[in-house]
Amino acid sequence: MASSKKTNQVALMRTKGFMPATEVSTKLGNDIATIYRWADSGKVVGMQVGRARYVEVISLVNHLGVDVARIFGIITEDQARAITRAKAKSATGKAAER
Repeated sequence: MASSKKTNQVALMRTKGFMPATEVSTKLGNDIATIYRWADSGKVVGMQVGRARYVEVISLVNHLGVDVARIFGIITEDQARAITRAKAKSATGKAAER
């Protein structure tokens, strides 16, 4: 029963744009303490739910960079392209305002 509850919690957090800190640690090959430190220092947005800690994916992408996040499997190729297009569009709009 507890495993099912945890699976549901992880699925819910994913829909909210969060990834378990343990998964981030595994994908990046970093110690879990590093991921906690990033969250505690504000480099990434972190959230604790019960005993589990989660990292907001977009804040992780902003911290690592789109290419690094894609290479390590934090985001998909399609997500990387969409983020890159959105950033380019935003930069073009800001340049037009000047």
